[in-house]
Amino acid sequence: MICLKTAKAKGRVMVEPSKSMMQRAVAAALLCDGRSCLRNISLCDDCVAGMDVASSLGAEVSTPANNSVLITGGLKAPSRELCCGEAGLCIRMYTPIAALLDTEVTLTGSGGLTKRPMSMAESPLRALGARVSTNNGLLPITVKGPLKGGEVTLDASMSSQLLSGLLIACARARHDSVINVSSLASKPYIDMTLQVMDAFGIEYGREGYTRFIVPGGQKYQSRDYTVEGDWSGAAFVLAAGALGGPVTAAGLRTDTKQADIAVLQAIEAAGANIDIDADAGEITASRGRLKGFSFDATECPDLFPPLTALAAHCDGVSEITGVSRLRHKESDRAAVLQEQFGRLGVEISLKNNTMYIIGGTGTGGRINACGDHRIAMAAAAYACGLEGEMVEIEDPECAAKSWPGFFEQFGKIGIRH
Repeated sequence: MICLKTAKAKGRVMVEPSKSMMQRAVAAALLCDGRSCLRNISLCDDCVAGMDVASSLGAEVSTPANNSVLITGGLKAPSRELCCGEAGLCIRMYTPIAALLDTEVTLTGSGGLTKRPMSMAESPLRALGARVSTNNGLLPITVKGPLKGGEVTLDASMSSQLLSGLLIACARARHDSVINVSSLASKPYIDMTLQVMDAFGIEYGREGYTRFIVPGGQKYQSRDYTVEGDWSGAAFVLAAGALGGPVTAAGLRTDTKQADIAVLQAIEAAGANIDIDADAGEITASRGRLKGFSFDATECPDLFPPLTALAAHCDGVSEITGVSRLRHKESDRAAVLQEQFGRLGVEISLKNNTMYIIGGTGTGGRINACGDHRIAMAAAAYACGLEGEMVEIEDPECAAKSWPGFFEQFGKIGIRH
């Protein structure tokens, strides 16, 4: 457990590299013939799991040094079961990649990942020529390729992660693939996948977000690749700044494809101030006259926790839409936010697809992160809206899933433990 001494935050934080971008780049580097250098890397739990899986699938992964890692590609059959830890993108991305191999490969995970659905992978992979079996729709999942290509239909309403995996893998399938997509959730995450494919020399066609044509038999081209800063993590820093500040989040690109740059719109809607220095890669948030706000987080569901922390200190009621996207995260995130912030006196109700947060009722107290990294980080951001009280967080170590050293970074802006 960690005990935070609440205060108005002030200072500057260098944000963690984007785990979403890095995991995609590691997968692309695995599929290259030569050696790639990834710079500005993250060693969060999810990224380490991804590198371990890539190594087991044949990549030569150097020991990270000087904030970079060398990856020499070369896909081959693993000698053991592949464990993706608790990384949802890892399991859903590497399952299609493993299906490129003409041998059985079993992938599994740990913690909450073992409860997250994998049944959506079965039909598409079979249609592309692979054999697939799951544990009644859950992990472990076993696949045997090779992927031959073909035409497939994918319901992506629950998650876009499998589509990312299919896009990356189908470029190495024997023949061309056509992926028809319905009800795509989180379009920006597909933009991120396509951006990485572009960077590694892969060609594809598309009709908006409903149809993707991926020529088979392509070769990924090794390259130097710099991972950009993580807007998902930056959202907690900027929420802290909006509750006091000024707080600057550094190491960010404003021309990013990341969905969570939308946090800037939400913070301004809440009445706080945002200053952007695009050339320096710095965003500064400071307190204004905070008021209840409305925000649609359907395309950026990871913003629910930091925006809940912000809304708890706004005058009036805030409404955040997109609750359906939270059911299969590291926890049932909507229910956990309601329950755990309720322990801090914050009134949260859920109706249909919307979360309602009544601001101004919260106090200090104890919160359980329930193994969810974003709940732990949200509690730290929430503490920035209080003074002279204590916020205790059970299971704070789970923050390392996406940001090792998160609480040390928050100490730099005045939230000490």
